Amino acid sequence: MPFDINIFAVLGAAVAAMVVGWLWFGLIFRKLWTRLAQLDERPAAKDAVQYPIALVVNLVGAFVLAYFASASQVANQNSLLEAALYSAVFGWLAFSAGRALITTVFESRSVKLLLINTGHDLLVFVTMALVIGLVGN
Repeated sequence: MPFDINIFAVLGAAVAAMVVGWLWFGLIFRKLWTRLAQLDERPAAKDAVQYPIALVVNLVGAFVLAYFASASQVANQNSLLEAALYSAVFGWLAFSAGRALITTVFESRSVKLLLINTGHDLLVFVTMALVIGLVGN
């Protein structure tokens, strides 16, 4: 059964995810996150590799979210926006938040770091869902 996936919505969702990441880790939580993650300030040369990788991963994630949202829309006969938001929240809960919690426990990491990282992931999933749900029709 073919599903309609709007490539412009996928591209927009990936770009929006990059903007969310820049705001979250670059402006809002930069100092606290860097300290909690025990990271040194990254030299700009690393950015040349990290940002393209992040963009590709966000493109794949946006495409998969759009696919599941489209499938959910067909199966449940709801709006694409509703399907995308459900897919995003349940996807975050099942894959991102759960895995991050396990990693945090086994690595004895800070709960604050867990909240920063999973908060970012949730915001990215919801932002992607909003773009896909609003642009994808």
